[in-house]
Amino acid sequence: MPDTHPLPPGVPYADLSVRHQCYSDIIVAAVEGGIAYWASCQDYRHEVDGVAVGACVRVRDAEDRSEPRRLITVGSIARAFARVARGEGIPQSRQAYWRRAYREAGDGSWDYDAEDADVLVQVATYGDIVFG
Repeated sequence: MPDTHPLPPGVPYADLSVRHQCYSDIIVAAVEGGIAYWASCQDYRHEVDGVAVGACVRVRDAEDRSEPRRLITVGSIARAFARVARGEGIPQSRQAYWRRAYREAGDGSWDYDAEDADVLVQVATYGDIVFG
């Protein structure tokens, strides 16, 4: 089954299950380390009855209690990742990195960290990098 989100030019379709797991792991990395400096999280889950499922969480700016919580899912991370791979919402100096990261996420070889997860959650939440 091919990805259903728009791909950046020159990026081939990849195994959706590998991408799905990567996107779910991104949410876990974000919640458990990457977004703690700016986000208030609620309703976080990544497994049900000990079985791994696609992670999801509701986030908002920790300092703005009037801001509505936004649901971050595997799908919203997929859309954010496709955006940054196209060079949207990130500095020009990081575009080559994100294009390569997008390709590597498709085959499971991307070695991401909590900072990468933070970028993707911010883009999924706000459309670009707002914090940090």
